[in-house]
Amino acid sequence: MQVNNNTCAGIEIFNITQKPLPVIASLGDTTVCFDEVKQLLLDAGQFTSYLWQPTGETTRTIYSSQASVYMLTVTDTNQCSLTKLIAVMETCPENVWIPNAFTPNGDGINDELHIGTRAIDSYALFIYNRWGHPVFKGSNNGPAWNGNDAPNDVHTYLLQYNIKNKPTQVLKGTITLIR
Repeated sequence: MQVNNNTCAGIEIFNITQKPLPVIASLGDTTVCFDEVKQLLLDAGQFTSYLWQPTGETTRTIYSSQASVYMLTVTDTNQCSLTKLIAVMETCPENVWIPNAFTPNGDGINDELHIGTRAIDSYALFIYNRWGHPVFKGSNNGPAWNGNDAPNDVHTYLLQYNIKNKPTQVLKGTITLIR
Protein backbone atom coordinates (compact mmCIF):
# COMPACT_ATOMS: atom_id res chain seq x y z
CA MET A 1 0.00 0.00 0.00
CA GLN A 2 1.37 3.40 -0.92
CA VAL A 3 0.82 6.45 1.30
CA ASN A 4 1.45 10.03 0.14
CA ASN A 5 0.89 13.25 2.12
CA ASN A 6 2.23 15.67 -0.61
CA THR A 7 5.71 15.93 0.92
CA CYS A 8 6.60 12.42 1.95
CA ALA A 9 5.76 9.10 0.42
CA GLY A 10 6.09 5.60 1.77
CA ILE A 11 5.13 2.06 1.00
CA GLU A 12 3.93 -0.39 3.58
CA ILE A 13 3.34 -4.06 2.89
CA PHE A 14 1.05 -6.18 5.04
CA ASN A 15 -0.73 -9.52 4.73
CA ILE A 16 -4.44 -10.09 5.00
CA THR A 17 -5.43 -13.54 6.12
CA GLN A 18 -8.98 -14.68 5.62
CA LYS A 19 -10.03 -17.36 8.09
CA PRO A 20 -12.53 -19.96 6.84
CA LEU A 21 -15.97 -20.17 8.34
CA PRO A 22 -16.60 -23.15 10.61
CA VAL A 23 -18.39 -26.13 9.08
CA ILE A 24 -21.07 -28.03 11.00
CA ALA A 25 -20.69 -31.30 9.14
CA SER A 26 -22.03 -33.61 11.83
CA LEU A 27 -25.63 -32.32 11.77
CA GLY A 28 -28.35 -32.19 9.14
CA ASP A 29 -32.10 -32.44 8.97
CA THR A 30 -33.31 -35.66 10.59
CA THR A 31 -36.54 -37.64 10.56
CA VAL A 32 -37.34 -39.91 13.51
CA CYS A 33 -40.30 -41.66 15.13
CA PHE A 34 -40.41 -40.61 18.80
CA ASP A 35 -42.59 -43.64 19.58
CA GLU A 36 -39.52 -45.75 18.80
CA VAL A 37 -36.71 -43.36 19.84
CA LYS A 38 -37.58 -41.37 22.97
CA GLN A 39 -34.77 -38.83 22.54
CA LEU A 40 -32.51 -37.88 19.67
CA LEU A 41 -28.95 -36.75 20.47
CA LEU A 42 -27.82 -33.75 18.42
CA ASP A 43 -24.02 -33.29 18.45
CA ALA A 44 -22.64 -30.09 16.89
CA GLY A 45 -19.01 -31.22 16.78
CA GLN A 46 -15.91 -29.57 18.25
CA PHE A 47 -16.08 -25.76 18.51
CA THR A 48 -15.28 -23.10 21.11
CA SER A 49 -18.84 -22.05 21.86
CA TYR A 50 -22.41 -23.05 21.02
CA LEU A 51 -25.87 -21.51 21.14
CA TRP A 52 -28.95 -23.61 20.42
CA GLN A 53 -32.21 -21.77 19.79
CA PRO A 54 -35.02 -21.91 20.83
CA THR A 55 -33.72 -23.77 23.92
CA GLY A 56 -30.90 -21.34 24.77
CA GLU A 57 -28.53 -24.21 25.59
CA THR A 58 -24.79 -23.55 25.23
CA THR A 59 -23.47 -27.12 25.16
CA ARG A 60 -21.98 -29.19 22.35
CA THR A 61 -24.88 -31.69 22.51
CA ILE A 62 -28.57 -31.45 23.22
CA TYR A 63 -31.41 -33.98 23.30
CA SER A 64 -34.53 -33.52 21.21
CA SER A 65 -37.69 -35.35 22.24
CA GLN A 66 -40.12 -33.75 19.78
CA ALA A 67 -40.23 -32.38 16.26
CA SER A 68 -38.64 -28.94 16.17
CA VAL A 69 -36.40 -26.62 14.18
CA TYR A 70 -33.18 -25.63 15.94
CA MET A 71 -30.97 -22.71 15.06
CA LEU A 72 -27.41 -23.56 16.06
CA THR A 73 -24.68 -20.91 16.17
CA VAL A 74 -21.11 -22.13 16.66
CA THR A 75 -17.91 -20.15 17.11
CA ASP A 76 -14.46 -21.60 16.41
CA THR A 77 -11.00 -20.77 17.81
CA ASN A 78 -10.59 -17.97 15.22
CA GLN A 79 -13.73 -16.29 16.60
CA CYS A 80 -15.52 -17.05 13.33
CA SER A 81 -19.20 -17.90 13.73
CA LEU A 82 -21.69 -19.79 11.63
CA THR A 83 -25.43 -20.34 12.08
CA LYS A 84 -27.23 -23.39 10.73
CA LEU A 85 -30.89 -24.46 10.87
CA ILE A 86 -31.47 -28.11 11.81
CA ALA A 87 -34.96 -29.59 11.40
CA VAL A 88 -35.98 -32.59 13.50
CA MET A 89 -39.09 -34.06 11.90
CA GLU A 90 -41.28 -36.90 13.09
CA THR A 91 -42.70 -39.59 10.87
CA CYS A 92 -43.90 -42.89 12.24
CA PRO A 93 -44.79 -45.87 10.07
CA GLU A 94 -48.30 -47.25 10.14
CA ASN A 95 -48.66 -50.12 12.55
CA VAL A 96 -51.22 -52.39 14.19
CA TRP A 97 -50.68 -54.36 17.41
CA ILE A 98 -52.99 -57.20 18.38
CA PRO A 99 -52.34 -59.18 21.55
CA ASN A 100 -52.32 -62.97 21.19
CA ALA A 101 -54.19 -63.50 24.50
CA PHE A 102 -56.29 -61.68 27.08
CA THR A 103 -57.80 -62.56 30.44
CA PRO A 104 -61.34 -61.20 30.99
CA ASN A 105 -61.56 -62.44 34.59
CA GLY A 106 -62.59 -59.17 36.28
CA ASP A 107 -59.24 -58.42 37.93
CA GLY A 108 -58.85 -55.13 36.06
CA ILE A 109 -55.81 -56.36 34.08
CA ASN A 110 -56.24 -57.41 30.43
CA ASP A 111 -60.02 -57.67 30.89
CA GLU A 112 -60.67 -56.36 27.36
CA LEU A 113 -59.05 -56.96 24.01
CA HIS A 114 -57.63 -53.65 22.78
CA ILE A 115 -56.13 -53.11 19.34
CA GLY A 116 -53.17 -50.72 19.20
CA THR A 117 -52.74 -48.63 16.07
CA ARG A 118 -50.52 -45.88 14.73
CA ALA A 119 -51.37 -43.87 11.59
CA ILE A 120 -54.42 -46.05 10.91
CA ASP A 121 -57.56 -44.21 9.76
CA SER A 122 -60.08 -46.89 10.75
CA TYR A 123 -60.46 -50.61 11.37
CA ALA A 124 -63.09 -53.33 11.69
CA LEU A 125 -62.41 -56.38 13.88
CA PHE A 126 -64.22 -59.69 13.54
CA ILE A 127 -63.77 -62.50 16.12
CA TYR A 128 -64.85 -66.08 15.35
CA ASN A 129 -65.06 -69.21 17.48
CA ARG A 130 -63.35 -72.48 16.52
CA TRP A 131 -66.30 -73.43 14.26
CA GLY A 132 -66.19 -70.16 12.33
CA HIS A 133 -69.23 -68.57 13.95
CA PRO A 134 -68.95 -64.85 14.69
CA VAL A 135 -68.73 -63.96 18.41
CA PHE A 136 -67.75 -60.27 18.18
CA LYS A 137 -67.65 -57.40 15.73
CA GLY A 138 -65.92 -54.17 16.68
CA SER A 139 -64.23 -51.10 15.27
CA ASN A 140 -62.03 -48.22 16.31
CA ASN A 141 -65.27 -46.34 17.16
CA GLY A 142 -66.87 -49.12 19.19
CA PRO A 143 -66.21 -50.88 22.47
CA ALA A 144 -63.39 -53.37 22.99
CA TRP A 145 -64.16 -57.10 23.20
CA ASN A 146 -64.71 -58.16 26.81
CA GLY A 147 -65.02 -61.89 26.01
CA ASN A 148 -68.25 -62.30 28.02
CA ASP A 149 -69.97 -63.98 25.08
CA ALA A 150 -67.28 -66.60 24.49
CA PRO A 151 -65.71 -69.55 26.32
CA ASN A 152 -62.04 -70.04 27.14
CA ASP A 153 -60.60 -71.04 23.80
CA VAL A 154 -58.45 -69.99 20.88
CA HIS A 155 -60.44 -67.65 18.66
CA THR A 156 -59.71 -66.48 15.14
CA TYR A 157 -59.73 -62.82 14.19
CA LEU A 158 -59.94 -60.91 10.95
CA LEU A 159 -58.88 -57.27 11.06
CA GLN A 160 -59.56 -54.95 8.13
CA TYR A 161 -57.89 -51.56 8.41
CA ASN A 162 -57.50 -48.48 6.28
CA ILE A 163 -54.50 -46.26 5.82
CA LYS A 164 -54.91 -42.98 3.97
CA ASN A 165 -54.46 -43.34 0.20
CA LYS A 166 -53.87 -47.11 0.38
CA PRO A 167 -56.17 -50.06 -0.28
CA THR A 168 -57.79 -51.83 2.69
CA GLN A 169 -55.32 -54.08 4.51
CA VAL A 170 -56.29 -57.44 6.07
CA LEU A 171 -54.65 -59.13 9.04
CA LYS A 172 -55.61 -62.60 10.31
CA GLY A 173 -54.55 -64.48 13.40
CA THR A 174 -55.59 -66.07 16.66
CA ILE A 175 -56.39 -64.77 20.14
CA THR A 176 -56.53 -66.96 23.20
CA LEU A 177 -59.22 -66.12 25.75
CA ILE A 178 -58.10 -67.19 29.24
CA ARG A 179 -60.18 -66.71 32.40
